[in-house]
Amino acid sequence: MTDLPQHEAIVSIMRHMHDPAFGFERYYDWAFDRTLYVFPYILAMGLSYLVPVRLGLHITLFLATLSYPLGVLLTLKALRKPVILTLLSLPIVYNRGFFWGFIHFNFGIGLAFITLSWLVGPWTKRTGWIVAGLCLLTALTHVYGLALLFSYAAAWLLAGDRRQLLLRAIWMLPAVLAMGAWGLFAANAPGYGTTEWAPFELRLKEIGNSILGGYTDHSEDYILGGLVVLAVGLACRGFPWTWRRWLRVGVHVRVGYILILVQLVAYFVLPVATPTAKFIHFRHAVLAAMMLPFIVCDAEYWRDGWFGKTATGVVAVVTLCNSWWHMWRFEREASDFDAIVAAIPNQPHIAQLTYESKGAVMRSHAYLHFGAYAQAQKGGVVAVSFPILFWNIPLKGRVNSGMPETPKNMEWAPGRFNEYRMGQFYETVLIRRGPLRNDRVWPHGTYQQVVDVGAWKLYRRIQSEPQGNSFQRVGLDPQ
Repeated sequence: MTDLPQHEAIVSIMRHMHDPAFGFERYYDWAFDRTLYVFPYILAMGLSYLVPVRLGLHITLFLATLSYPLGVLLTLKALRKPVILTLLSLPIVYNRGFFWGFIHFNFGIGLAFITLSWLVGPWTKRTGWIVAGLCLLTALTHVYGLALLFSYAAAWLLAGDRRQLLLRAIWMLPAVLAMGAWGLFAANAPGYGTTEWAPFELRLKEIGNSILGGYTDHSEDYILGGLVVLAVGLACRGFPWTWRRWLRVGVHVRVGYILILVQLVAYFVLPVATPTAKFIHFRHAVLAAMMLPFIVCDAEYWRDGWFGKTATGVVAVVTLCNSWWHMWRFEREASDFDAIVAAIPNQPHIAQLTYESKGAVMRSHAYLHFGAYAQAQKGGVVAVSFPILFWNIPLKGRVNSGMPETPKNMEWAPGRFNEYRMGQFYETVLIRRGPLRNDRVWPHGTYQQVVDVGAWKLYRRIQSEPQGNSFQRVGLDPQ
């Protein structure tokens, strides 16, 4: 998961902010006044008082991953559909957002589905309070959870049975207020980039990778193809080809079709990134796929037949086995990094120069932020740090910390590291080499190689002054 090391570092900073053994207080400060993006961090930090920081974050990650299929199961149950259709959600659990490490996004979407299960089911005043509380929790997780709730409500208004929705909509007031707060925070955000677009042809070609897109092989293509064929097969008997069929399928099946269409349109027309948000468009392809379990309307046929149960079970088992096989392979590949962390001193200043970020197993740039694992365990600061880079983190960089400004996108372009301007601060340089020769010419005596393992090299700055005009190639063997 690309961003997971940064999330671990954030939880560690929150947990050890005032601990002199980590030295975080010199570089970071609290920033709860600029974001609602806090619930997963608070949960992980709370767990870190009972278990180590990494385990607390992994428990939070497990709950975030579980929340979507749990929400689907509860919503199907509330709609009186076969809960076995929940198995259709398992391939989408390991979506592209999962592998990028978008924990808040996936948790927010899962909480939104759990909220929907109460919103569409039998209604009492107690249910209203539960919906209001879940709306608030969703708001404190990710804005896309709120967007899903509002888009579902809008599609419900179009699909019919408006009276039932209007009677329940008042309990969504916390979501309305929170969406306004998110808008204010975004409007006042400093931003960190420009608006970027991708051509229609590229989006069409990459739609499969936009939904899953975790592994370098084609296993996910087969799983996604099987999922789509299965979902269409399960839905085809009741597909609303005519207006009469459209009315017959029921309100919430119509909502499912509307949302799939809307999310696919959003995938093809929205920008890839804006000054306040990155990787926007592919999230909507994921959301379209997440609605597939809800368009199966001929529930009795598939409840009594053997094909639906068998096929959904096969897709689920193949998905889980494929994912864990790849994760086991990646764990073996990434284990070299343990030697790197062991050699890094406490409270380091780390610059990671990543010439190859994927490895042989993943296509999601899994190694891009590995240096943040060392920060989480040993304190100090890394050159590319999410609390300093992004506006929506409940931490921020401290003014006058002495940390030099990091060149924009240095994680993607390691050549932007300037040793003359940044070398006096970053005494630890972590290099991940690519398949080609990655030359960096540094003044002789500036850095000394400490560890060389796998694709990683670790360098420590030598305190003596540079002498003469000789040079050392950093990132290569001496020969």
